[in-house]
Amino acid sequence: MENYTKEQLQQIQESYRLIGTSARKKINENMSEEEQERIAYNLRLAAAKAKYPKPKPKPKVFKPKPYQLLDYTEAKKIFWFKYLNPEGDFKIDNENKTIVQELVKWSIRDKSCKFDLEKGIFLAGDVGCGKTRLMKALSEFTKGENLCTAFDYITEEEMRRQIKETAGAAFYGKLICGQMCYDDIGTNPKLKIYGEDIHLVNDIIKVRYNKWNGNRLPSHFTSNITKEELRSDNTKYDLRSTDRLKQMCNVYFMKGNSRR
Repeated sequence: MENYTKEQLQQIQESYRLIGTSARKKINENMSEEEQERIAYNLRLAAAKAKYPKPKPKPKVFKPKPYQLLDYTEAKKIFWFKYLNPEGDFKIDNENKTIVQELVKWSIRDKSCKFDLEKGIFLAGDVGCGKTRLMKALSEFTKGENLCTAFDYITEEEMRRQIKETAGAAFYGKLICGQMCYDDIGTNPKLKIYGEDIHLVNDIIKVRYNKWNGNRLPSHFTSNITKEELRSDNTKYDLRSTDRLKQMCNVYFMKGNSRR
């Protein structure tokens, strides 16, 4: 019975039904009680399997591949020349050197990384400090080099557009699946769908926190939030959301003025 398909099980049931009651009695007369019980049990099992298909397996806990996916020196060169600075216009200084190094180490799961490798990345800083460019390049790097830390990248503006176009359906689809980076969250946190006000940022953080808390699926964010705002209730985030961010992400505040 274990290897029968649903159609085969239904055919067995139908064949047994068609032979009729009298024929079944004659067959049963030549069988022991144990054989009759075994056949009855198998028929009940067939009926149950035909009526209730095998349930889908539960989602697996996110388990990254072994550490040190690439040699750090080689990974840093690839990230720098191929993804972050192919045109030679990105400037490295004392204020961004550390974060560039740690992002590369995090993406290749280098044990010397100062970040917690089981958490995502939350980059905050002033407009133009380079956080968006860094995370976008890191997304392209991890996907382009086929790393298990690969993640997709989307801006808050694009999220709002997709959610409005699908009347909210996109929020429960690809926007919350897989490893993701949400760029510039908090710029315009509230959204109205069919007359109902929702707080996009808090809702995204809640959903992604549940995914991290349930199976350690990493989430990444960039924001212009300040350290003071991260410690208090404000129009961008509530205290519960900021607490969740701190639990599931490595929080890093980038220094420096605009590099645009």
